[in-house]
Amino acid sequence: VINSMATVVKNFMLDESSEVREAACEAAGAVLGVDADRYVKLLQSNILKCMDPKESLEVLKSAAKGMCICVMMNPEFFKTKSVFPFLEAALKNSMTGQQRVQLAYNDFLYLALDVKNGDDGLTRYNDEAMFENSKKMKSLFSKVLVRIKDVDIDTM
Repeated sequence: VINSMATVVKNFMLDESSEVREAACEAAGAVLGVDADRYVKLLQSNILKCMDPKESLEVLKSAAKGMCICVMMNPEFFKTKSVFPFLEAALKNSMTGQQRVQLAYNDFLYLALDVKNGDDGLTRYNDEAMFENSKKMKSLFSKVLVRIKDVDIDTM
């Protein structure tokens, strides 16, 4: 069932309708949450397209929410190198554009980097990142992410 759902979700992330793309982004997070290792290659490029800052505000927020769902279902996945492109896109969205989009991506980064348990997630990110993005993430981490108390995906 998940296999066929993953293919449907992948296609719906490119739909003409932004409402369909929004729903697909959230569903993609759930699919990755079930078995990220199996579906990340299938879904990654379309998720990243939905995380492009040129996307609509609602699609961007839904992509962040989908990624939050994935982290909540499968936090260990975000300790692997295959998540790096998602973190890079999230960093970009957390520093540009509409405030509601920034807040959604801050929430995702808070969960993905496991901020409540220290800075190990930041260290893992910085081990992979280019110098400029490493500086940006350190700044975001110390000024914004550490101040987040909790993430409620129902309000995203």
